[in-house]
Amino acid sequence: MKWSCKKSFLFSGILVVGILALLVMIWLPSYRKNRDLGRFYEEFGFSLPEDTYVLFKKIQFGAMGDGSSLVIYQLSPDKMKKFTKISILKTWSELPINKEVYTELVGKISNSDEEVTRHLSLGWQDGFYYIKDRFLSYDPESKAKYGDESYRFQNFTLGIIDMKDNKIYLYRYNQ
Repeated sequence: MKWSCKKSFLFSGILVVGILALLVMIWLPSYRKNRDLGRFYEEFGFSLPEDTYVLFKKIQFGAMGDGSSLVIYQLSPDKMKKFTKISILKTWSELPINKEVYTELVGKISNSDEEVTRHLSLGWQDGFYYIKDRFLSYDPESKAKYGDESYRFQNFTLGIIDMKDNKIYLYRYNQ
């Protein structure tokens, strides 16, 4: 049976599309994982271990940029021990979160999705946390004019390293 030019072209096109689809299916999970690990680096300036597993991810931002996101990373106990020995963690505070800050954070986090609120109970006792107030760092004039307290936690990033469960939480909130 002899193939016509149209059939050969159609078969070649289907073959090329199939190969491209297969390559995308292989590449996409790796890309997503690297992007999720990259989020942590963008916020805090240091990388998570390569074999970090993304346990949970929920991103909800509106058209104006308001909303929240939560990514929960899981490490093995051995990797967590090694990870918590890095020197940059000396700039982080030890858990638990002090009561004043805790109260303000609970007020903001309760505005999030119920599933996100459930994951961020803020009751951790063993580990580290870091709060990066993005609003005041972008607008130093407001900080000088109104003081730290009036715009506190408008736009912030919260990082939590939970030593008990070997989890790392990255929460972003924009008002």
